[in-house]
Amino acid sequence: MAIKYYVTVNKEGAETDSTKYDLITTRKAEYTKFAKEELKKGAESVDVHASYKDQLGQDGYSYVHTFYPEDFNIK
Repeated sequence: MAIKYYVTVNKEGAETDSTKYDLITTRKAEYTKFAKEELKKGAESVDVHASYKDQLGQDGYSYVHTFYPEDFNIK
């Protein structure tokens, strides 16, 4: 089973719903491109988490990365 990435955009003054994601994908390139575009639009940061199955077949969920404007040289 492929790893699913869950992406949340963080904007100043906006409440985030922990059950709603802005993007769900299985491709790293897709969430990276999405993060860059959202940061260009003014997002403060973009969080990426992943769901997966471990060696015993148990479901897991973990933090992957947080993107910031300086990661893409956005001012």
